Amino acid sequence: MISQQFYQLRLDDCATPSFVSFDKPYYGTLDEIRGFIAALEQDEACRESDAAPIAAFHAYESGDHEAKHYAAYQELPLLIPVSVLERKTVTLREYAWTHMNIWE
Repeated sequence: MISQQFYQLRLDDCATPSFVSFDKPYYGTLDEIRGFIAALEQDEACRESDAAPIAAFHAYESGDHEAKHYAAYQELPLLIPVSVLERKTVTLREYAWTHMNIWE
């Protein structure tokens, strides 16, 4: 079992056609999500379009662990703690990737 706490962050799935709404789960530690939010804040277009999840993350870090935001037209908790069941790193010549099984 992985000792670090991982979280699920659901955001709009921008890969879907404009006439449908889906959200997409992303997973990471609080530090990884903090880095992602910082990158959104540094990008002028994202800072504006993703203002709600950015604000919800700052509320979460300020102690509001019930912070919510909207994804796919539904109000969702910003971060949901998840369990990492197993983690494996696979290397094939010059390529490497890590696969993690996550449970909500």
